[in-house]
Amino acid sequence: MQRRLGLVALSVLALFTSSLGCRDDRNGEPQYDELVDAQIDALCDYFVACGLATSADLCVDAWGSFVRLPADLDAAIANGTVIYDASAAGTCLDAIRNATCEGFLDTFAEESCERVFQGTIDNGNACFISEQCVSQYCQATECTMACCQGTCIAPPPEAAVGQDCTGEAFCVDGAYCDYETGLCAAEKAAGETCPGGYECRSGLSCISGVCDPGPGEGAACADFQCAAPFACDIDSMTCQRLRGEGEACNPEASICALGLSCDAGSNTCAVPGGVGSSCDYGFIGTGCSGDLYCDYDLEFGEGTCQPLVANGGACEDDEACESQYCGMAGTCEPEPVCVQ
Repeated sequence: MQRRLGLVALSVLALFTSSLGCRDDRNGEPQYDELVDAQIDALCDYFVACGLATSADLCVDAWGSFVRLPADLDAAIANGTVIYDASAAGTCLDAIRNATCEGFLDTFAEESCERVFQGTIDNGNACFISEQCVSQYCQATECTMACCQGTCIAPPPEAAVGQDCTGEAFCVDGAYCDYETGLCAAEKAAGETCPGGYECRSGLSCISGVCDPGPGEGAACADFQCAAPFACDIDSMTCQRLRGEGEACNPEASICALGLSCDAGSNTCAVPGGVGSSCDYGFIGTGCSGDLYCDYDLEFGEGTCQPLVANGGACEDDEACESQYCGMAGTCEPEPVCVQ
């Protein structure tokens, strides 16, 4: 089963893998090959406004080699099975830039974002990605092949509170899937218990088993959690704003803003290092500069920045490859294109 990749999801959740040009500031309507950078620009403006980043430029740099639109979407745009709406993209990005900081986009809804990619294939016909379908829903059977052809169908109706959510249906807004019962349940308000850690309403976190907005700036950290955009400073055990370049930090629990990492030598927030520098994965980026990746050793809990691997070189995961695709043989390869 494939679900539609919305514009916000493509940027924030999927964290694609390369940079594609720059935003057309003349009309605010980015062309398709300008879309990735336009998204990053809008998101970084938003992150600065909401306190997650102290510099838009550093935030943009943090995306590094992580951002690329899927090759199948490129192919679908090229063959006309997906139509790209630049006007809708521009409106959507303006809405992202000006969105409320409460919940940090987890309840973001903007009609124009749903019109950026429009499918042309009717229900009952073959598809590979959901964006190709008029219904925006491509159902594919499970298979082990690199390419799995599906069929455009009407999306299943959302499940209401009390209805089954173990299949393809998603719960309605304001509800979550209770994996203990397999049924949708109403999201929990502040003060209610959250045994699974995922039941709370937008803007709340599960802290000490209870849904809570989290302590604010200067308050004692509860379970090392704080209300966004603050973070727990383990030196004072209080919630503090994210630190900017040159400000003090503790490498054991960095509270540096997006685009910065805590330098272990100076104990200050700094621009990520080059080849051989220590690194770790954060919300965005890895603590490596340029087109480097973080070669992270899970056994020892540490990583070092290394150059991306060219096609044919050995790899263990997609992030190590210039192509952002590690094949079944354990070597970097061009990303397979299924859309014909």
